[in-house]
Amino acid sequence: MAYIEMKHSYKRYKTGDVEIIANNDITFEIEKGELVIILGSSGAGKSTVLNILGGMDTNDEGKVIIDGKDISNYNAKQLTAYRRNDVGFVFQFYNLVSNLTAKENVELASEIVADAKDAEQTLIDVGLGKRINNFPAQLSGGEQQRIGILRAIAAQPDIVLMDEPFSALDPISRQQLQDLVLGLHARYHNTIVFVTHDMNEALKLGDRIGVMQHGQLVQVDTPTALAQHPVNDFVRDFFGASRAKNVYDVYVGRVGLVQGYLKTAPDVADGRIQSLDIQATLRTAFTALTDHDYLAVTEDDHVVGYLDRQRVVAYLSQHEEVS
Repeated sequence: MAYIEMKHSYKRYKTGDVEIIANNDITFEIEKGELVIILGSSGAGKSTVLNILGGMDTNDEGKVIIDGKDISNYNAKQLTAYRRNDVGFVFQFYNLVSNLTAKENVELASEIVADAKDAEQTLIDVGLGKRINNFPAQLSGGEQQRIGILRAIAAQPDIVLMDEPFSALDPISRQQLQDLVLGLHARYHNTIVFVTHDMNEALKLGDRIGVMQHGQLVQVDTPTALAQHPVNDFVRDFFGASRAKNVYDVYVGRVGLVQGYLKTAPDVADGRIQSLDIQATLRTAFTALTDHDYLAVTEDDHVVGYLDRQRVVAYLSQHEEVS
């Protein structure tokens, strides 16, 4: 049995005589320790799914099974205990307590559970050691959201739910916080469900991605399968519309997803192969290929595959339009 299961879940709202189906027969499974993205445009029903998983809302039909227990049958007291003990939340707006320092905001977790992580050490571990005694008004937006993430994971919840947490941030802060989420996930192995409308963000973060349209979950798949085998035109178009405004600014890892990697090391001299991080831009890759024949694309110092000029040029020719 999967750690999280949502089975034939429906959520309806009424506005006067008009019924809105926010979630329409949603079914999926998430394994313990996965980082799963719920992706879709505004109004697709993503946040409704997240709210139901977090016990902040209830569905009208269907089951929501968390670690073998159907929380859709919980009463208000049981849902409160579930939210308090099992789930950490990160929202778009930081929701820090303005008159508490960074350390004190993270320490709020210790009021919920006895074995919360040490606030000061947690802040030091993510590069905020010099901000421990700063108040939220003295911090940048990226720093505030970093503290919001730490507060969510400090209580060591089994599940962390993130609802568009980086959408209000500048691109540099956004990338830094994406890296933080990946690092914390690798360290603590929480089960993370992350809502976004940004396909590039989804491809970078997700073990799997669920794409929503008009309240329905139309495809759940790995980033590679989603890129190479979209189930319908909506998913294909959504993927295409997410291209960077300048194709040279996409991650080189995306080229590998779309064009496919060479899986074995090319039989050439070592000097003809350039190592490049999976998050390097296509601009950097193209420059490297002026002096080298192949790219060894790496993630966490491990080679995930190789790219040659033909694959990079093929991607460029297919995606040269400005989106």
